Amino acid sequence: MYYNPNAVFRADLNQYVEEAPYRNKGLIGREVLPISGVENRTGHFPRFNRKDTGLFENRVTERAPSGSYGEVQRTWTDQSYTTKDVGIETPVDDTVQADMLRFFNLETMNSKLLGEEIVRYHEGLVAAEIMKEGTPASSTGFAKNDASTEYTEANLATFDVPRDFTKVMEDMVMEGYKPNTMIMTLTTINLLKRSPKLQNYLYPAVSGNTFQRPITNDDIARAFGVERLLVAEAQKEVSKTRGVSTLGPIWSNQYIFFGDIKGGDFQAGGVGRTLTWNKEVPNGFFQTFTYRDERHKSNRIRVSSYFAPHIVDYYAGRLLKLYA
Repeated sequence: MYYNPNAVFRADLNQYVEEAPYRNKGLIGREVLPISGVENRTGHFPRFNRKDTGLFENRVTERAPSGSYGEVQRTWTDQSYTTKDVGIETPVDDTVQADMLRFFNLETMNSKLLGEEIVRYHEGLVAAEIMKEGTPASSTGFAKNDASTEYTEANLATFDVPRDFTKVMEDMVMEGYKPNTMIMTLTTINLLKRSPKLQNYLYPAVSGNTFQRPITNDDIARAFGVERLLVAEAQKEVSKTRGVSTLGPIWSNQYIFFGDIKGGDFQAGGVGRTLTWNKEVPNGFFQTFTYRDERHKSNRIRVSSYFAPHIVDYYAGRLLKLYA
């Protein structure tokens, strides 16, 4: 664990960061890849994959007198992880702190903003891992289905949400998985809620009644048999020019993710976890410290963590690609 005899662990600042008003609504990274503490910075664990283990094979045999049953040899592969040291810090000059106390506590404000940067950094890593096409067998990404018709404003009347959603879920069941979560951006769900085909699927007209009601997130989750629908609302700064602010979504509008999201021990299954090194982050996701910088007559605030978003099973999720 980080040690500096002059550094003071600031639980009060850490608590404020995590309990401050949720300005960053729609940050879902820690729900998608839940926090799971590990004892070692790097490590590995065995994985029984369906190809090498023969999970779908049936090699049961009948035994004749004095004969023997069929024999199976199980094999597995190693999967490794490496947690990484991440953090950010800022100086708080004594003079500026004393002056600004008329309005607010500069240390508290800075610790809050630094904590938000850690959370947003993690959010970007999780989004990149989840919204990544690839080949599950080689652990390069998630398999994907293409939408039958591109999900665009021009195709609002023709793209078929029920067909595409049920096909993705059927394909997952055929692989031995059942998704419990859907993930999409605010832009995507707002488009879906205006889809006539989805409206008719959820609330079919009866006896000539053409009344339509607004679609809710829970309506969509229930209709397709998942426990929850997570909507990624948070934005990120995409401008590379200081002083020019241009915001864009952290999560891609191009995909909807279907996955089996679980936390806890790896044996519980699920898409993945955010692995945190217990030695460096014993109390959860990140820690806040202050230490004295006498040369600059300042207190320095540091927020740091030791984590790695890790995909445990690429077969446990599948992407629906909405447009090319």
